[in-house]
Amino acid sequence: MCSGYVFWFVISKITTAEISKITTTEIIGNSAAVISLATIFATIATIGVPTGVQRFLGKNFSEEKLENVKVYLKVSLFLTTIGTLACSFLFFVMTYLMHDIFRIDFSLLIIAITLLASTVTSTLFRSLIISSLNTKTLPVVMIISTTIRFVLAIILVSTGIGSLGVVIGFTILPVLASILLAVNIIMIFKPSRGKADIDFMQSLKETLISSTAS
Repeated sequence: MCSGYVFWFVISKITTAEISKITTTEIIGNSAAVISLATIFATIATIGVPTGVQRFLGKNFSEEKLENVKVYLKVSLFLTTIGTLACSFLFFVMTYLMHDIFRIDFSLLIIAITLLASTVTSTLFRSLIISSLNTKTLPVVMIISTTIRFVLAIILVSTGIGSLGVVIGFTILPVLASILLAVNIIMIFKPSRGKADIDFMQSLKETLISSTAS
């Protein structure tokens, strides 16, 4: 959260009318609106899965049943993918119908949907890492992602592409976090062997019930 405040503070300082040809208020306002909308839709798209599935992930991690964890991860990815696709479609329709209000062009819309999807993915992967109790890499992932976000955003905004540069810079954090966390998850699953004692449909039902309750 602190990095978010710093991000907006830095962006507001380096964004100038001379560079972008539009006012700083417009750039910050447009990009903040897009990011806020994408974040709201990302929260809806998770369907509560990252929180709901944690109880099952933690239990199976403690019992060293990595194959079961894989099943729950597949189920979680399945559910969040459906949520992401549905919310991306709604986001697209809403911005199209209310174009005069949001004024989001196609390139900005694509980046916003990328932000939505990567936020959902990084949230889910982070939930799995926390459940595994192997959290040593989380601070490293966040530091790397945050640093690159700052650098990229500053470079892009300085080139004069305005709101698009801000949103791309903001989006790079969840994108990088998703990639780095995915690598970490692969390493966690590396020693897994054997067969899962739970099937896809059973874990799907359990995850849905738990996610709805959460």
